[in-house]
Amino acid sequence: PLTSDSESTASVSESKGSVAQGDSIGIGESLSTDAGAKVEVLLNPGSYIRLGGNSEFEFIDTALDNLRIRLNRGSAIFEVLATNDFK
Repeated sequence: PLTSDSESTASVSESKGSVAQGDSIGIGESLSTDAGAKVEVLLNPGSYIRLGGNSEFEFIDTALDNLRIRLNRGSAIFEVLATNDFK
C-alpha cells in the first residue's frame, strides 16, 4: 500500500497514471514522483521504502524471501524491520 502527500503527484508506469493511498504496485511496474512529491510504500509489515522527489523505482521480485527493488533515479530511504535470519 502507498501513502503520499496531497500536494504532489506520484504515478505508476506511464500507462496507469496517478496513484492514491492504498494502491498496490506489481512486479515490473515503476513508481515515479514529480519534483515536490514524497511517497511511502509498505514492503511488508514494518518495512517501507520512502521515495523522494524526481525519483523512480520498480519491483523486480516481491517474494518475502527475495525482495528485489531497482532504484532507477533519485533517492530512496529504506526502513526494514527484520530478524537475525534476514540476509
